[in-house]
Amino acid sequence: MIKRIKVIGLFVMLAFLCCGCDAIHASTTRDIRHSGFALSGAELICDALLKDPDYDKVKFLTGKHAITESGILYELSVGQKYSNEQHCMASSLTQKVVALFDENIVKTDDGKYHYIVRSGENAAYTVVPTSDSNYMIIDAIMRDSQVLKVKTVDASAGHYYVLKKDGNVYNYVVAKTHNSATVVSSPVVYSKSNYQGDIIDFSYAGKASGTSVRTTSQIFRMMATNKEECSKYVDVACEYEMRLDEGLTKHQSEILGFSGTYLITTYGKQFNAGA
Repeated sequence: MIKRIKVIGLFVMLAFLCCGCDAIHASTTRDIRHSGFALSGAELICDALLKDPDYDKVKFLTGKHAITESGILYELSVGQKYSNEQHCMASSLTQKVVALFDENIVKTDDGKYHYIVRSGENAAYTVVPTSDSNYMIIDAIMRDSQVLKVKTVDASAGHYYVLKKDGNVYNYVVAKTHNSATVVSSPVVYSKSNYQGDIIDFSYAGKASGTSVRTTSQIFRMMATNKEECSKYVDVACEYEMRLDEGLTKHQSEILGFSGTYLITTYGKQFNAGA
């Protein structure tokens, strides 16, 4: 009887501890959900990124990779684990990553460009050859050591949004011929003076919730100004405007990585943006 009571007591204690962990971060989870993000049923197990996030923080997050501030590239698996029993593992790319182009190409500290996902017959982590149809555009933008991140806005028109080390995001207009590519203009599209601090990351999805700007202290997102009406009526289109996301900003210290549509907290919860 005593043994049975001890076993029941142990289960109760474990349940309390598990609930306690969730309770500590309940307000963060709630506010992230109020910002329009759906909580994933799967938690991220990744000691390299979660065990001591203050050591090497995530700089850029994609759906399949995390790039740390020191330039280490990690592969992410949202569902199935790797053989290390984790949902992440360091990639085979030994060079440090210094810039990201869309979510499939990086520039390393040796000045070379690498695929980070398979592209046609080119395996992940191989060097982008000059024969690649986009090589000239990639090089025209990424050869600048001040460039940190590039997002294609309209390839046919030659428009690319570019985050630079000065904390601004520029609209690079690239003119391409059969043997060259040149940046012909680069007006500021997201100015740090409008966002109360240097911009450290951004995402772009047009007039949609996936567009965001992140500074060292705040997160701004494209939000529907008529959300109640456009979510209720099929014939009312949502009208978007870039606004401060108070919920995400309030808990920015607990956000490990944010791609605009995908978010990971420092306590391993995963969220995906809704419509």
